Formats: sequence, structure tokens, C-alpha cells
Amino acid sequence: MFEFFRCLFSWFPFSRRRHTFAAITGKIGEDAAVKFLKKQAGMKIARRNFRNAHTEIDIIAVDGETMVFVEVKTRASNAIVDGYYAAVARKKRDAVRKCAMAYMSTLISKPKTWRFDVVDIKLDDKLKIVSISHFENAFF
Repeated sequence: MFEFFRCLFSWFPFSRRRHTFAAITGKIGEDAAVKFLKKQAGMKIARRNFRNAHTEIDIIAVDGETMVFVEVKTRASNAIVDGYYAAVARKKRDAVRKCAMAYMSTLISKPKTWRFDVVDIKLDDKLKIVSISHFENAFF
């Protein structure tokens, strides 16, 4: 019965969005970023994909006593836009800041310090990771 409804509504735009190329590469990038932040940076992951209104924070982590809000940018290794700062536009940075404040307002024990990092992941044409770069305090 469930299969029937799934097939019946498969033409809805929201059902296709989950399987777009951008969604697939984004998931690959976020998974790689989580592994990187845990193993290489020694962070603890508090939450993934926190959503507030129209904005999403990819990863919320804890680095010592600092809460870290991480934006993950995944793109092809031959992408035209290079560098994390160009990839995270001002509008996106502002939205992530507001979303981070909304997240912290839900916490009982608020962190004394927080920062915004960017993890830049480049993939080859077979969706294999070419490089991972972590930028601490990428924006304020």
C-alpha cells in the first residue's frame, strides 16, 4: 500500500529534490566533513542539519568549550568559484548567523564562545574526495 502512494506521488517536486545531483554531492560532502572534524580536528558533533525558517546549518560541533557552526561547501575540483569566502555569500553568512542564534536560544546551558567555520570539499568527476580544507573563524 505504501509503495502505491509513493509511486503515485513521485511526480511531486519535493520528492525529486532529495535526489538531485546537488543533494547527493552535498550529502557526500557533509558526511566527509563530519568524519574530518571528528578525526582530524577532534571535535564532537552536537547536531547535523539544524533548520530554522529558511536556513540550515550543516554541522554544529563542539571544540573544547567553543560551539562551532560549520558550513560545508562541496563542489567539483574544477569549479569556477574557488575559495570558501566566495562560495559563502554575505546573505548566506547573515542567515547562518541568525540560525545559530536561534539554535543557541534553545540551549539550557549557553556556550561562552562560538565561531563559524567552513569546510571546503572538492570532488572529482567520479564523486571521490580530492581535498578537504577546514577554515576556522571563516566569518563573523
